[in-house]
Amino acid sequence: EFYGLEAGRYDLADYLELADGSRPTGLGPLPVLVRDPLLGFEAPQPEALTPGALPQRGGYRAALLVGGAVWALGLLALVAFGLRRKRASAQTTRAGDAVDPLAALSGAARERALTPTEQGLLERLLLARWLLAAGLSELPPERALSELRDDPRYGPKLACLEAWLHRPQPEPADLDALLAEREA
Repeated sequence: EFYGLEAGRYDLADYLELADGSRPTGLGPLPVLVRDPLLGFEAPQPEALTPGALPQRGGYRAALLVGGAVWALGLLALVAFGLRRKRASAQTTRAGDAVDPLAALSGAARERALTPTEQGLLERLLLARWLLAAGLSELPPERALSELRDDPRYGPKLACLEAWLHRPQPEPADLDALLAEREA
């Protein structure tokens, strides 16, 4: 087998090789003519372009602009919604801050019996208020409570609060006396 890749006249005996890689001996000339199969071949010319209407402008660029505008409007809507929600939350918080939890609990104590959770909250709020008023809030809790018991103004209030909340059969407490800021 042979392949003629270049046009021309060749002696095939010069190129032969046996399977074991040796050259054959005693062969006469083996002339071969390789011709160019594309000789005289001309490629067809492309068809001439005819003038016509061009496609409309826009396409991808217009799609990008419209998509960007929709994205920006969506972002603005999210920001506006978040700001409105934040303002509403701030107004609710401000309205909630205006209500004194101690006043709400004392009102509930006057109307009904408090739950144990409400009793604990009322006790913590009263203790915090009394410790601040007596100037004992910076002390360690055990020392501050001991000094509050010895205070002539807040000691009786603390005893009344503890008796009301921590005895098995609590006596009704005078809430107005407990909540009064100053005694006459």
